[in-house]
Amino acid sequence: LEDVLESRGLDQVVVVGHSLGAGVATYASLLMEAARDPTGPAVSVACYAYGAPGLAHSKEAAAPGKGAVQITSVVNGYDWISRLSYGHVIDLLERGHKEFEAMMGVVESLLGGGKQEPAAQKASTQRKPSPGKLYPCGRIVMLLPGQGAVSGTAADLE
Repeated sequence: LEDVLESRGLDQVVVVGHSLGAGVATYASLLMEAARDPTGPAVSVACYAYGAPGLAHSKEAAAPGKGAVQITSVVNGYDWISRLSYGHVIDLLERGHKEFEAMMGVVESLLGGGKQEPAAQKASTQRKPSPGKLYPCGRIVMLLPGQGAVSGTAADLE
């Protein structure tokens, strides 16, 4: 790619994608940056990802790439694809489980039942650590209907 750009006198690549294509565009941009020859021509990579799925943990998403890659992820504030990963689902299930257990404790005490540790609660203490949550990469522009846009990194918007 660098040879083609150099032969045409170009010094920038712009990659654009939406939804799954935004994930591919982000990943391709990061791969181009990783494969860039530091002694070769200075080629910058700009990526515009619309509705991108989460690809990186917050720390990584806050500052992706090592230099010439600029990633902007545009996200609808109500779009769950950009805001949901396996880690988010596990966190939601664990929170729901804790709330259910607390509610069952109240019901048992109201009905005069003895204080026993439910089997589900015993099992929950033996769970493996939940996987990390994933976020869109780069600078995130979150569009909030009726409120405008909020901009920052995944760490800022967490």
